[in-house]
Amino acid sequence: GQYKLQPRNNQDILPFNPANAVDAPLVSGLPVRFALYANAPNPVSAGGTRLSFALPRAEDVTLRVFDVQGRLVRTVAKERFEAGRHAVDWNGLNDQGQAVTSGVYFYRLSAGKEEATRKLIFLR
Repeated sequence: GQYKLQPRNNQDILPFNPANAVDAPLVSGLPVRFALYANAPNPVSAGGTRLSFALPRAEDVTLRVFDVQGRLVRTVAKERFEAGRHAVDWNGLNDQGQAVTSGVYFYRLSAGKEEATRKLIFLR
């Protein structure tokens, strides 16, 4: 179903806390499903961005950034991660260490049989 949340006043609005995020429910402190979150900040500037995800079990993870033509720009992570919530920073550099140009990019998380892709905007 769909729901509309309408705060009564500013006291109903709390700062974002990843531990309370609703898109990957927790059981015993661990996510119950795979999730790839929106990067922050977005749009991205020269300071880089944080790519966050949740794993319900330990998995070999590959996190890559692609340009709009589907070309690999950067492999941000390729390693085993334990179950839980994780964050990896991307500094806006490609695999050759060069700064990427302004534009739209996609980041794809692969973990076991699960995959998810999200879009980000990079501004120089």
